[in-house]
Amino acid sequence: MEINTPKGFRDFHPWEERIRKEMLEKIEKTFIKYGFSPLSTPAVEFLNVLTKKSGKEIEEQIFKIEGEEVGLRFDLTVPLARYVGGNLNLYKPFKRYVIAKVWRNEEPQKARYREFIQADVDIVGVKEQTAEVELLFLAKDALESLGFSLKNARFLLNNRKFLEEFAKHFEVNSGFFFRSIDKLDKIGEKGVLNLLEKEYGEKARKILGELKKGKNNEEKLKIIKEFSEEAYEELSFILNYFKKAEINLSLVRGLDYYTGSIIEVKLSEEIGSVVGGGRYDNLIGLYGKEEPSVGLSLGFERLFYLKMKEIKTKKYNEANVYVCFVGENFSYALEVAQVLRRKGIATDINYSKRSLRKQLDYANNMGYKYVIIVGDKEREEKSVVLKDLEKREERRIKEEELSSIKL
Repeated sequence: MEINTPKGFRDFHPWEERIRKEMLEKIEKTFIKYGFSPLSTPAVEFLNVLTKKSGKEIEEQIFKIEGEEVGLRFDLTVPLARYVGGNLNLYKPFKRYVIAKVWRNEEPQKARYREFIQADVDIVGVKEQTAEVELLFLAKDALESLGFSLKNARFLLNNRKFLEEFAKHFEVNSGFFFRSIDKLDKIGEKGVLNLLEKEYGEKARKILGELKKGKNNEEKLKIIKEFSEEAYEELSFILNYFKKAEINLSLVRGLDYYTGSIIEVKLSEEIGSVVGGGRYDNLIGLYGKEEPSVGLSLGFERLFYLKMKEIKTKKYNEANVYVCFVGENFSYALEVAQVLRRKGIATDINYSKRSLRKQLDYANNMGYKYVIIVGDKEREEKSVVLKDLEKREERRIKEEELSSIKL
């Protein structure tokens, strides 16, 4: 019998799942703080919905359900486009967030899986780059709420209008060109150069060289302006308000539906982008009335990977208190536990007749901060022994004091 998970899928230990939930709660609070509303869509969509404008590479990654014309969603933007296209009376701007699982049938890599959580925010109905500015500030706040230092963070910008004109200028197929450039983080400059040389010959080196030009935003904006005045104006507007952003001329992002701004955020050179997104003004039009739209997705699994590298201790659950009992005192132990629970203190309790030493070993291993011990004496006196496992201190207190004690 197979006892491992399928390739690219994972179990999460209790201490990991607790941390994941805490992180997701902080992300959701940030989304709500910025005025976004929740939306829920099915995990399964019709294949003709998923493939309308996803690109060949993504089409190959869809988990298809055999015998039916449906598949698992590979992102949360296409379901949004389908929803908005079918609900034409939504007030605009429509600002929604979704935190949910998506699936991609691709080869797993470091912090990249076949099943993963995305946390998305999108603004529908705003053509101005004020929306991009808002999303960048939101991304910054969300990352800070998770406790990440942004000292070395890179907020990267580019624009598809520039890239389209760039491809036309060098007379290269934009689809193949974009897919190749998008692999820079995965296979490096040499690997991308090899791909381009096979397709474009000697011209490949010049193309890649052009995208490496410019030492700062000002110089890169001048290059962009030579190819697209519109891209220049849009990026200039964003940079005027979000000073921390930097232009990356080779930033593409793989999805074919982007039409303007492209955004990525990197926290570490060890791992790829932890936030990605951009403008997709034409996507919703494929499902109904065209609406200007822009969105960002937080790569939750990568953020979780980075967070777990910081955490040294394992805490299995939310409880801070563990109630031990000696002898025939489960009833009194339960009474004490209920006093604490009514006060809102997460409290666990021993269930079995076992030695006090084993109970204390269990409490230490589970990471509880406090232990309450009751026996015959405590039951008779209506008291408890309160033990602080971190400070290695203990004291006897009356049961009535539990209602006012701070734990």
